[in-house]
Amino acid sequence: MTNQTLAKTVARILRQPGIAKIGFELGGLVVTGMRYSMVAKAVEDGKIECHVMDQFKSQGKDALAPGMVTVARYQAELNAMIFSSENYGSSKVSEERTVVHEATHAIFDLFAKSTDDRTLAMNDESAAVLAEALYIELCDKPPGNFTMFIDGPQDEAMKLAKTMMAETGNFDRDRRTYFLKPQQTQKLRDAVAQDWNFTIRVEKDGSITNSTGVQYIYDGVVKCYSCWALGK
Repeated sequence: MTNQTLAKTVARILRQPGIAKIGFELGGLVVTGMRYSMVAKAVEDGKIECHVMDQFKSQGKDALAPGMVTVARYQAELNAMIFSSENYGSSKVSEERTVVHEATHAIFDLFAKSTDDRTLAMNDESAAVLAEALYIELCDKPPGNFTMFIDGPQDEAMKLAKTMMAETGNFDRDRRTYFLKPQQTQKLRDAVAQDWNFTIRVEKDGSITNSTGVQYIYDGVVKCYSCWALGK
């Protein structure tokens, strides 16, 4: 059963006016303010649940790089956003950003084209980090330590977000979906690959793991999206 405190927090964050301006496409993945509002609706309707988990299970060889800690996760098989505490996102901007990050994964599940819709994980996470940067800029949030690691994923995402906003007049002058070219996202994707371990690496036993092509699998949230969206 969904945690109502978390659900209300998530819906509140996703319904902020600045989020409505977000609109971009990265590697075939579409992220828009309208889609965030539909995730908020799905959370309110209980189609996407919000859970609390004190400790997150390791993802084995696909775990984050050393030093990275998981405090939230979207689990497609459960149609659930999972956070480390009931009050997550209620007072810290850093936690609000993470809510937006996980809600971006929820978008891809809600708008899955089939019950076996696959995305390249590197692009998936890059889109989520970029959404965090745009959230900071469009919702006028203090960045805090978001860009503290030079050339890290968040730093690259912020650079890209500022470029997008300059070209679109903060998405006011040009409200069309911003289609990102591969060369625009290369540095962001490379940085994400390092932090999320989407790399080729040698394990302790000498074996080689190639995670550059890791995919996320989304199976959809509702059987008939249009029926649910229209309240039928």
